[in-house]
Amino acid sequence: MTIGGCEVIMKKMWMAACALVVTASALAVGGADGESVVLKDPPSLSWGKDGVTTFCGALSKGLAMDGQTVSYEELMVDTGLAFRVRWFQGVEERKRVCPSSPVGEFPEETGLAGKAIGRSFKGVVRLDRKDPHMGDCLPQIMKELQAGRPVLGYDRALNVNLIYGYEADAKEVLTRDFFNGDKTVKIPLAKLPGHLIMLGGKSKAPIPEENAIRGIEHAVKNWTRDEAAKSNGKAFYAYGKQGYERWIKDLKESDTNDVLAQMMFQPNWWTFDSLTDARRAGGKHLRVLAKTSKAKEELLQAAAICDEIGKASASVYVKHDAFTGPWSGKKQDAWDNAMRQRELAILENTRDLDEKLIAQLALALEKMK
Repeated sequence: MTIGGCEVIMKKMWMAACALVVTASALAVGGADGESVVLKDPPSLSWGKDGVTTFCGALSKGLAMDGQTVSYEELMVDTGLAFRVRWFQGVEERKRVCPSSPVGEFPEETGLAGKAIGRSFKGVVRLDRKDPHMGDCLPQIMKELQAGRPVLGYDRALNVNLIYGYEADAKEVLTRDFFNGDKTVKIPLAKLPGHLIMLGGKSKAPIPEENAIRGIEHAVKNWTRDEAAKSNGKAFYAYGKQGYERWIKDLKESDTNDVLAQMMFQPNWWTFDSLTDARRAGGKHLRVLAKTSKAKEELLQAAAICDEIGKASASVYVKHDAFTGPWSGKKQDAWDNAMRQRELAILENTRDLDEKLIAQLALALEKMK
């Protein structure tokens, strides 16, 4: 995920809402500041297997390194990301859309994640700087590593990765990312992208259904959220029904607007791929929740709608006839009017199914509270 015109808005959102407190753990491994520290048995990360929303995928694996088991699917529901659609709207023509639209590492969702797992995150965000000078964050990184905790960072394409070590002689951090599986990727400290999340120590986490209630409430509110009305002529993210309207409008215009088409190809398939993976994750965890919930029938019906969204988009992954990501082997020159028309039909159908899904989740909330 590379970020175009949304660095400043992303930083402002983070700095306004991110808790800047780290709770130290009693566990210490490795050396003191300035020495090398490497956590044992770093996990692999891979697209699909560990999800598509890299914040939740990396967080799940990072928590496991610190002895806490929380699945990707559970995190997706607890943050509301399992049921969210979001589309960036920039002011400048050449920064109108952005691949950050579906990402999860924004303050609202990280705040919900922190509550769900009983941790206080500390964020460092310098995405608006050409040179973020992340070397001065080394003491914070070392503090986490010495406590036995990995740090969430960014790979060079700005997907969330796991920092699990630091080599003092080379001044490099050791990472695992979604592109390289179980292979270590070394990033010079001086070239570390400007985004870090320190996990902090553990405290008692709320019970699973309480976490799910918060996440589902957030998702239901997002469906009718109107950020356009509050934008005052500035860039914003459109959510829910408004997000679909903006996405569909841009997709239609991209057929005749070459500038928009060049910008939109990647955010278009990336956002849709993230959406279908999110609904898959949502449906899976809703079924887990249904086993012990007073809203069993409503949750199961919501899960069935998630399944329907997956079935309706199957041709994307089988026929490779729309939203053609890297798995399809197709490049932008194959993105013609016929493909756009298929994408529009799929998006409109997904929007209608999502509206039914949100209505069903709202019914579930009434019984869960």
